Parts: sequence; structure tokens; C-alpha cells
Amino acid sequence: MPATEQTWRSLKTLHVVFGASALAVLLTTVWMFAADHNREAKGLQKQFNAVETRTLEWRKTEQLTAKFEEEKKLLDDKLKTERAKLPPREVVDNFVKIAESKPDNGYNVAAVKKAYEDFAAAVADAARSLDEKGKLHDKLIDAMQQVVDRAAYLEKEAQSKLKFTKANLDVDMSVLAIEIDENKPPKKIEATQEKVNEVRTKVDNDLTVAFQDAKTHRTELLTGLTAVKSGEDEVRKEIDKQAGDVRRTETA
Repeated sequence: MPATEQTWRSLKTLHVVFGASALAVLLTTVWMFAADHNREAKGLQKQFNAVETRTLEWRKTEQLTAKFEEEKKLLDDKLKTERAKLPPREVVDNFVKIAESKPDNGYNVAAVKKAYEDFAAAVADAARSLDEKGKLHDKLIDAMQQVVDRAAYLEKEAQSKLKFTKANLDVDMSVLAIEIDENKPPKKIEATQEKVNEVRTKVDNDLTVAFQDAKTHRTELLTGLTAVKSGEDEVRKEIDKQAGDVRRTETA
């Protein structure tokens, strides 16, 4: 039988059938994956996982909130107790002594003395509540703060006078230098020189000393006030730190 290149079936038909079969298999596979992915159980599983995750987060937040609330209450109670403590009398007496050393400064020292005596009486009375004692503590702090604020104001005034007079001294020295350069009459130069010397003496011996004294005085008063507030301030730092921890947890 003679050789021939003709096949039993048409190659073109075979290619079409093979391509259609492959496409059908591909579509069937995609459909199977889609059906498996979208089946009802999958959706329920996703919902369950989401609910479980949220539940765990809520429990964690609830535990942290309870812990922070407990810590906050302890710190608030600690602050109340600290504010109800009477500061050492010698600290307040020293503050009063320093304030009274400047009788012309216009301090209301009597208010500090009365606030301390009222506070001491309340602390000695077991029937007085922590809140009542805390309010009297605040009155003492306020009276002392007013003295410190007045001292700070007087210090600033002394500094301003010193700066203003120094500026005038610079002007007078410039005038003196110009008069010398321009060969002004000796008497005029001498008068300007005397003025420069007078202002410089005032700056060096009066105003600088007054400013330094006012600064030292204010610092000593502030040291006394800080000593009275030290316990309260330490607890407030703890409260601020705890509040910062809460904020960082909420934004984490």
C-alpha cells in the first residue's frame, strides 16, 4: 500500500476539540475554586474569626482598663493623703523669715501664717476629712505662691532698671567718644566723663547688686515653696506618667 501523509482524522478538527476540552477543564477548575471559596461555611468561618479577634481585643482592653483604673484610684488616694500632710513647721517658718527680711516688698506674710495655722489645726483634728485638709493645703500653697510671684515681679523690675541704665551708659560713652574725637571743649568733655562715671558707679554698685539680691531672695523663697509641694509634685508626676501609658496603649 503506498505511503500517504493523510491522517485518519483531521488535524484541524483535533486541534479544535483539544482546545475546547482544555478550555472546558480550565473553566471547570476555576469554577470549583470559586465555589469552594464562596461556599457558606467559608463566610461563616470569616465572621467567626473576626468576632473572635474583636472579642479578644475587647477582653484585653477591658483588662488593661481595669488595671489602669485600679492604678489611677490608688494614685488619687495617694495624692489625697499627700496633700493632707502638714509640711514641717521649720520649712514654713524659714519661708516667712526670708519674706519678712524684705519688709518693703509688700508681701502678705500674714496670709501664709494664718493658712499654716488653719492647716495645722485641721491635721490635728481626726474628724476632718482628707478633702478638707487638702483644701487648706491648697490655701497654704496659694498664699506662699503669691509671695513668690511678688518676689519674681520685683526681680524683673530690678533687671529692667539695670538693663535700661546700662543702655543709657552705652549712649553716654558713645557721646564721650564723639566729643573726644571732635575735640570738644575740655569742660564739656569733663562733664560728660563725670556723667559716665556716675552712671557706671550706679550700675556696678547699686543696680547690679540690687538685681542679684532680688534674684537670690526670690530663689530662696521658691526653694521653700518647692519643699512644701515636693510630696504632692512627685505623686502628680506618677499620675501624669500613668495617663501617658494609657494614651500610648489606646493608640497602639
